[in-house]
Amino acid sequence: MTTGRFPTQRNLNVEELIERYDKIIPAVDKDLENSGIADEVPIPEIPDGLGDFLSFGKYDDPLPPTDLTVVGLEVVGKLFSFFSQWTNYVQAELTRAQCESHVLKRHLKVVEAALSIWYREDQGKPAGKVSDYVTTDSRFVEIDADLMRAEVFVRKVDSRYEQLKRYLNAISREQTRRTEEMENDRHESSGPEQRRARAKSSMRSRWKPQQ
Repeated sequence: MTTGRFPTQRNLNVEELIERYDKIIPAVDKDLENSGIADEVPIPEIPDGLGDFLSFGKYDDPLPPTDLTVVGLEVVGKLFSFFSQWTNYVQAELTRAQCESHVLKRHLKVVEAALSIWYREDQGKPAGKVSDYVTTDSRFVEIDADLMRAEVFVRKVDSRYEQLKRYLNAISREQTRRTEEMENDRHESSGPEQRRARAKSSMRSRWKPQQ
């Protein structure tokens, strides 16, 4: 039977919908593999000599020193490198969870619609009771619970990600401060003749005519 130009299509049942949506993430993972793109970032290893300057929170999540001014410049550089890698790792986990949450939201919406049709048309339930039947159906509840877990995970990882970015900013500012301090010390330790020579060189380069 056809309607207009297009044949009439049957609706997929709930089990078929669940199966199709369950295949989305694995299919994307396969596409990434074929493209040579890694969707996971390995957990960074702590560089030699840095462990003594770190503390660890829940689940061994690394934390930088509370006072960066008391550690050497080399350690500050290692801290920046390590926390840059750790921030990238957390960001990758956040993106993975956001994708899972996005798929689950769509999955839940489609299954809810299919269950509503099934309870109303196939089971003959009263229209005013359909929503109650749907939200207590084990197939709906399972996906809804998975979505809640994913959303809570996203919120917690996003909070940690924002915190790590603040760590990186603090470490970067300390690196800049140390570098400027070293330059100032070098300038102060040089003699008047050396300072005048640097000033002249700077002026010549500043006013050098364009070719």
